[in-house]
Amino acid sequence: MRDENNNPNFFARLSYGFMNIFEGPATFIREKVVLPNRGEPYPWYHRKFPRVKDIDQCYMDDFACIYEAEEQFLRDRKVDSQIVRILRRRREDCYLKERPDHVKRCAKVIKDFEDAEVNLFIKYGDMGIKRSAQMAFMKQKHRLVMERRKRENYTPLPPKYIDREDWVFRETDFQR
Repeated sequence: MRDENNNPNFFARLSYGFMNIFEGPATFIREKVVLPNRGEPYPWYHRKFPRVKDIDQCYMDDFACIYEAEEQFLRDRKVDSQIVRILRRRREDCYLKERPDHVKRCAKVIKDFEDAEVNLFIKYGDMGIKRSAQMAFMKQKHRLVMERRKRENYTPLPPKYIDREDWVFRETDFQR
């Protein structure tokens, strides 16, 4: 695109000219008008929704409050699911990075993931396809009642040890 004296040839000058015809005004406006008047750059964050009342604080005939509680429940579920997804990805990355000693080195990551997964299941698990804030609230209420009953009737039992020989398959298990 350049000649012996390192000057652009005719085609290069023609293409630069056409480019400046179309790009020149846009560049001029951006550099002289938009950028000086833009102001301080600010970081972008996810949209923050104000917390609304939970389903247990709504009246039975307040349908707007019930709807907002349902939407809040669905948002919370999405956030909790994404947290578990991120922790799962961290665990898998740690497994790949720290092999073959990953059990010892990734213990904190594994524990964080398992705790988050258990908490997600405690809150949202076993509710079926049509889950709602009211179902989650009832599930929480039943769980708290059962925990109170267990505390009142709790008697410590001696630990039971399972013999590992029971876990092993024997040849006689497969014979007819």
